[in-house]
Amino acid sequence: MPRRIAVVLLFLLIINMPTYTAYPIHSSDDYSRIYRYETFYLHVKTGGWIENLGGKPVPVNQTDLLIFDYPLNMSDQKVLGVKAYVDNTTKPYRIEYGNTSNTLVIIDKELENESIKPGERIGAWVEYNVSIDMAKRLEPVTPLIKSYSEGKSIGEIIDQSGNWSSIREGVRDEKYYKNTRLWNQSHPLIKLLIKYINNTVVRRDKPLEYVLSIINWIDMNIVYSTRIPPRQPWEVIVEGVGDCDDKSNLLVTLLRTLHIPSFLEIGILYLSSSFKYENTEVNGYIHYKFIGGGGHGWVVAYIPPWGWLRIDLTASISPGIGRITTASFYVKPIIVTEHVYGRDYASATAQFTQKIEEKKLKYDLLIEIKEYNP
Repeated sequence: MPRRIAVVLLFLLIINMPTYTAYPIHSSDDYSRIYRYETFYLHVKTGGWIENLGGKPVPVNQTDLLIFDYPLNMSDQKVLGVKAYVDNTTKPYRIEYGNTSNTLVIIDKELENESIKPGERIGAWVEYNVSIDMAKRLEPVTPLIKSYSEGKSIGEIIDQSGNWSSIREGVRDEKYYKNTRLWNQSHPLIKLLIKYINNTVVRRDKPLEYVLSIINWIDMNIVYSTRIPPRQPWEVIVEGVGDCDDKSNLLVTLLRTLHIPSFLEIGILYLSSSFKYENTEVNGYIHYKFIGGGGHGWVVAYIPPWGWLRIDLTASISPGIGRITTASFYVKPIIVTEHVYGRDYASATAQFTQKIEEKKLKYDLLIEIKEYNP
């Protein structure tokens, strides 16, 4: 979908996605019921239509109509085929690869120099097929899953986890630690909460205990609630509410304050063939429809000795350490579309929705995801 539209729409997906019912999972039988060590094949259609309800022409290159998010290159995720369309006509495209996200640009020299006239409606979308290798995706977390499913206590798992020196030995790149505008480690409320967390931790030589203490605090104190634009981490603390990316951004801020490498990961989660959701936001200027699944956001953190693990605060099946072992990334097929290392998309979303209203551009957007047989 158009790049700046994608920022808005993806998080609309996130905030309206139903969360799983959390329940404790302890035995190997429990775990065998939720993990599927197989390859999923997913077909995604994403895009929509833009209608100019205002009185002035709007240049197409100001709407990003022809620019779409494209799945990341990952060892467990591969794009198998792509098609691009403008008003039901197949168009050529190019892929621009980046460090944090990939972009598909539809090539239409004629249209990209045109404007959307008052009353005019133009549509563009892409379709792509993606394979998700769940067995490979589960490899990093499998030793932790095995330890917990075999009956080891949380204390025993913490005892066997790595220490602080293991983190610096494993991750040296400062982009995983640095203070950013979105993840503001110097905010007084963040500092105050870190001081409280420090007082609850027993094994201060173990990063995992800090991670679990923060997860527990967020679970106990932050109620699920949606808002567009997304909240800043300090707002989540003040309001005591947040959706999945709000909670994830608070977690990243706290982890980085403790010098635990972390970042935000974004993707589209397949739920079921029967899932459907439709709604309107931004005073009627964005209408969206989701079929088969929705978007999601979660945290990726480096926790020794297992390395990079996913932490899901809203769509995991089990609480506590289950926020890691039963994160949706490990139990459902998710197409990963972006790694956020510090970009303040919350402010960008607020600015973009304001421009939509000022220019009177109405967006009708669609994301449809389904399984297929290759």
